[in-house]
Amino acid sequence: MDEKVEFENKLLKFGLNQFEVEIIYFLLEGKLRNAFNINNNIRVYPILNIVFIFRALSSLEKEGWIRSKKHTFLKYYYFIDKKTFQNKLDSIISKSRDVYQNQKDSYYSILDLVKKFEKQNKLKKPSEKVLKQISIFEVSENSPEFIKKFMKKISKYPNLLPFKSEINMVIYLKQNNIRFFLNSLEIEMKKGNQQLYGGFFFCSIDEKEFSQSILEEIHTYNSNGLKFLHKLESKGYIENKTRGITDFSYSESKINIEKKQIKTNFSIKILDNPVEGIIETSTYSENPLIIGTLWAESNEFLKIIKKNISL
Repeated sequence: MDEKVEFENKLLKFGLNQFEVEIIYFLLEGKLRNAFNINNNIRVYPILNIVFIFRALSSLEKEGWIRSKKHTFLKYYYFIDKKTFQNKLDSIISKSRDVYQNQKDSYYSILDLVKKFEKQNKLKKPSEKVLKQISIFEVSENSPEFIKKFMKKISKYPNLLPFKSEINMVIYLKQNNIRFFLNSLEIEMKKGNQQLYGGFFFCSIDEKEFSQSILEEIHTYNSNGLKFLHKLESKGYIENKTRGITDFSYSESKINIEKKQIKTNFSIKILDNPVEGIIETSTYSENPLIIGTLWAESNEFLKIIKKNISL
């Protein structure tokens, strides 16, 4: 399968149609193109004309896949940068009611190709120095009260920095018919020259009573989410994390049904130096059913999170 066909087939899994992915691939070259250029160069569609081209371009621009510049009376379109493109893919995956595995499988090869084109395009033109804005993390007004309280409590720790959060995401695990609202927070901990990460995932589960199978399902879902983050970091796809993860592994989970708790140990290598972490899923409320997963890349870090979290 050639590069173009593979890219288009995988991008189709992200809610675009064949016509739209061909336009995106055509714009990957990094040149400014108007609707007439695009109409003359992409595959011929007998029932389509320039009106349909304009509609497709307008839709792609509105959804954030491409951008445009106006010159005289024409709009010229161009492809977004790799970081924005990656954020777009991340957004589609995270907002999906069911996280499809085929999207994740396609994720890396799509980004690799975009990275390749971006590198080629940079070689074609003089580099421009752009000052990066330092983003200050702010908790969303829509965040649950327990997150706002937690943020206030950990503000007394100068070495802890909230990193990112996901608020009130609706998740549906189709196989077991489990629907829940997910709230998460990731925190960076500076320890000497080390950067460690930890955080939590809290799941408010609709119309369900506690059961061991639900506890295990939530633990598996949140653990897989953490594995996905480690995989992205090891491949260099998380721009603000440049620690150099060379390997990561997870142990077998241990369940304590009396405490309604599951634990999994994990290990990551940062520049070949091992870091031992813990994932701990517990039942925080049975009516309504709330199951939370705390995780940290050190036992000390996990204790701080535990000490300051309360629903």
